[in-house]
Amino acid sequence: MKTHIAKLSAVLALLAIASAAHSATITWTNTSGGNWSDAANWSPNQVPTNTDNVLITTPDTYTIYRLNQ
Repeated sequence: MKTHIAKLSAVLALLAIASAAHSATITWTNTSGGNWSDAANWSPNQVPTNTDNVLITTPDTYTIYRLNQ
């Protein structure tokens, strides 16, 4: 029984590490505002997913919107 628990714990740990490895830090670059879902507004040029860290760091007032898909 202990062997099964140890194996299950190892598998869960590997899944957690794999999930964390796929997250990225993505920074908003369009200081005119724009569509959240447009990869050109981000660095690197990709739309963030729910596992990514998003930074909007340029000070100013601009609107970021998301079109319904």
